Amino acid sequence: MGAARRSFAVASLLAIGYLTAWPVDVDPAAWTPLPAPPREGVFAPNNDLDGCEIFAHMPGRGPDTVAFDAIGYLYTGLADGRVVRVSPDGAKITVLGAIEGRATGLAFDVEGGILVANESGGSILRMETKGTVFPLIRGVDGERLMLVNDLAVGNDGTVYVTESSTKFTLEQLRLEILEHRPNGRLLAYDPVKRSTRVLLAERYFPNGIVVSPDQASIIFVETTAYRVSRYWLRGPNAGHVETLVDNLPGFPGDVSVSEDGRFWVALLARRNALIDALGRWPKMRAVLARLPAWILPQPRPLPYVLAFDDSGRISRTLQAANRDDLPSFSSVVENSGALYLGTPGIGEGIDADAIYRAMLAAPQ
Repeated sequence: MGAARRSFAVASLLAIGYLTAWPVDVDPAAWTPLPAPPREGVFAPNNDLDGCEIFAHMPGRGPDTVAFDAIGYLYTGLADGRVVRVSPDGAKITVLGAIEGRATGLAFDVEGGILVANESGGSILRMETKGTVFPLIRGVDGERLMLVNDLAVGNDGTVYVTESSTKFTLEQLRLEILEHRPNGRLLAYDPVKRSTRVLLAERYFPNGIVVSPDQASIIFVETTAYRVSRYWLRGPNAGHVETLVDNLPGFPGDVSVSEDGRFWVALLARRNALIDALGRWPKMRAVLARLPAWILPQPRPLPYVLAFDDSGRISRTLQAANRDDLPSFSSVVENSGALYLGTPGIGEGIDADAIYRAMLAAPQ
């Protein structure tokens, strides 16, 4: 055997050894996802988002979340930690303050204070009107939080929180996807007792969350399971969880509810055929976890939102079949006859530096 062949053989053995035996902090579970729904019926491509326009340019990238106050001002958080307020006409942007991390969830408490889900900081913060920030929730049962994502406030002041992962950080998101284990949970903060408890454990990357209009349940997204779930707070099913919308065509992000009780959810990216195909092959996914991130398929922009009712029936999807200049949308909120859309801020290929607006019209 010549020197060149010996070198190739050694390199091949080293590569095989690395891909199969190098320690990696991921323990993939076997699962069998349902086939992605065909692009027909309610999922058929349409141009209902083709008229989507920029509502307000941001002073930074990734306005991930959207929230409105009682007088029509829009609030969002940027990837660099700044929290901003936008006037109802989109013309004036005011920086309210900044956090050490990334604001991916905003809500108002019963006193009108701004609550911020600090994704990379693993905490829930309260921001005063002058921009002063102090921690509200940092941990539960003596443990620090890891990957906090979103929050919602009930009429009684209870703060409901999604902790997407108790194992991985935002920078390790691909490992969370490859592992596919229920590392996430829902938390509840009692403002009277000033205590936090685990409401529901073992969920698949819980993301967006909202309290139902009747306050009887929590609707939350499980991104890596392609579904929207419901946790009952009251009634005969109190304490139980159920699947509300299953087998979505993409990775769902934030969820919101309109004044008339219609729910909206945004899809961050279309499902990856390779990841779905390898669901039953956890060892192969462990091999992928050892590869550099740039080798794996990268998400492409997917401007896509859908509406569903309280029973989980999807009533319509809004897509942009004729637009290739739009980003993915991480959040969608209906307000005064229009949809306001945020972008994720986790990858230059799918996000932007603006809040978008799409006027709602009757389905075509």
